[in-house]
Amino acid sequence: MEGVFQNPSCIKKALTLAEKRQIPGAAFQLNCSLETLIERDQNRQEVKMGCRRPMKPEVLQKITRVLQNKTLPELKVFNSEKMSLEKNVAFFRQFLDS
Repeated sequence: MEGVFQNPSCIKKALTLAEKRQIPGAAFQLNCSLETLIERDQNRQEVKMGCRRPMKPEVLQKITRVLQNKTLPELKVFNSEKMSLEKNVAFFRQFLDS
């Protein structure tokens, strides 16, 4: 997963391969504030269960910076902070149902 953050061009390759093989596919970019990302990471079930440690804020900040500078036109962008859970589900469903 970290490789995707460092070099998101593999997303385009995966979508192209899926299209060639007639496999439905879509890629998404979640936008929200760094503060929200940090809070969500701290509260993830895997962290609460002790399966992994929370990511350091500096790491999340670096990932956020890398992704902001490497946005791909193939990505469907949405802001989970500004949309309710129901609207987020509807956003994804429009791509899954087509």
